[in-house]
Amino acid sequence: MHDLGVAHSDLSLENMLVAAKNVGKIIDFGLCIDMPRNPDGKFAPIGPRGPVGKLFYMAPEVYIGTKPYWGHLADVWSCGVMLFIMLTGGMRLCTWVASNGADVCVPRQSRFSSTPPALLTSALL
Repeated sequence: MHDLGVAHSDLSLENMLVAAKNVGKIIDFGLCIDMPRNPDGKFAPIGPRGPVGKLFYMAPEVYIGTKPYWGHLADVWSCGVMLFIMLTGGMRLCTWVASNGADVCVPRQSRFSSTPPALLTSALL
């Protein structure tokens, strides 16, 4: 997809399907955008267009939404978030609790095990 000059802009676990033989399939191309090219044919950054996609999967530069960003790299960020969720079993790094009038981030206990799920293992190998 990126080789064709298209950034998905909304990669998330909700937009992934697993087909036969554990092949991942991307769905929901509603926020895709053609990545612009420079006169020499190389990809150029996407102009600012405000935050797009699901907040938790959004790269910081997309969330800020005021400067150009590399669409394919923002998609890679989203893939990293998906991998994190699959390895740890959740999205949150901590739980916010009130303590002495201030919010405190209490690290949540990881559900990471030394043996990743079989589907994830086969996808990574």
